[in-house]
Amino acid sequence: MKKPHNVKSWRKVAAWMLAITLAFGLMPTAAFAINEKASFPELKAETVEPKVAAEPEAAIDDIKARDLDKLKLGDTFGAISPLSGENTIPKSTIDATKPKSLPLNGKTYINGQEDTLKYYRITLTKAARLNMSFTELNTDDGTAATIRPRLTLYGLDQKAKKALMFDLYMNFDNEKTSALDKSWFLPKGTYYLQVDSWANTDNFYITTKTTQYNETIKEAIPGTNETYAKARLIKLDKTYTGLVATLNHARIDEYDWFKFTIPYPTSINIKTSADAGLKGNSINVYHKDGSKTGAYIDSAVMGKTSNIELLKKGTYVIRIVDSSDPYNGGKYTLNITKGPKLTVAKNTHRLKWAAVKGADKYEVWRSTGYGEKFKRVKILNSKARSYTAKVPRYDTHYYKIRAIDGSKKGPWSITYRLYSTIR
Repeated sequence: MKKPHNVKSWRKVAAWMLAITLAFGLMPTAAFAINEKASFPELKAETVEPKVAAEPEAAIDDIKARDLDKLKLGDTFGAISPLSGENTIPKSTIDATKPKSLPLNGKTYINGQEDTLKYYRITLTKAARLNMSFTELNTDDGTAATIRPRLTLYGLDQKAKKALMFDLYMNFDNEKTSALDKSWFLPKGTYYLQVDSWANTDNFYITTKTTQYNETIKEAIPGTNETYAKARLIKLDKTYTGLVATLNHARIDEYDWFKFTIPYPTSINIKTSADAGLKGNSINVYHKDGSKTGAYIDSAVMGKTSNIELLKKGTYVIRIVDSSDPYNGGKYTLNITKGPKLTVAKNTHRLKWAAVKGADKYEVWRSTGYGEKFKRVKILNSKARSYTAKVPRYDTHYYKIRAIDGSKKGPWSITYRLYSTIR
């Protein structure tokens, strides 16, 4: 039989445990009963201050840090903050200021002191070139007024209900200035101009002048075909009119992406006209190969006709961008045409092609070696559909053709390399 537990011994042990517990404060007053009113020390989460970039110098300090003698009228500085301090402003914030309307074409009086920091609204129903000139008023004592306005241009994103900063413009000229001019190429939409008389600006007029354009593919703020994935489908042999915006801050309507399809390997002519600010910029061509960015093929030049050979049928994507500094923007036209479908009969040197609509003749051109210039070797009438080349034994020649319609020369076909082992 088991011996009964020594009750007195257990009582002593329990008493000692309770004494130790109370001495060190390890138990709440209601032993083993933890509830919301129990007096535990409050645990506080550690606060980690986010890393904040150093405050930029005030705009005027930033100006003083530069050599004023080197600054010219109309210089634009992307490092200086917009008047509001933000690149975007809620539409409701601007609406609360009750912005005044600017005419598409006309004059608006500005009080250099009382109208500071106010917004002025202008609405473009089409893509346009917007020009603003700022003209002085003589002061009471007959001396010339000084115009040194600081201007911030915002474009309204209707869907997001916020205004996006397009450009910041400041006149750093220390001399008295009689007039200033500023132009922007802009997509259709509503714009807000914020005027700040930052340096003793007297009263002046804003004169607005608008030249609107008919875009074939219409865009609005913040742009509709700004990325490779959003490239707009266009047809071959059709002329399109577009516009790339003048931008120095916001990336709005910065790119125009288009895509098109060719049914067989051939070359294409990319023909463009462009305003002075866009001429010479590149038009990149990509093959839509299933990747996120496509395979880069070649580049054309804005303002010219460029020929690019495409060795695979399928869909291709082009990107039009203003890569100048500063961004000039401008209007352009775009037309893409494809060349004839050229094949070579198996085990022969016989070139064959499909009819080209509107062609009244075909030209056959040949190069006698890699890197050598092509020369025309034959002109055939509109009914011709083939040509047999003569290639010396153990020699390689290169052939291509194109269709002619009056004085218009069509794009080249792809180039075929012909090698001969026949005497």
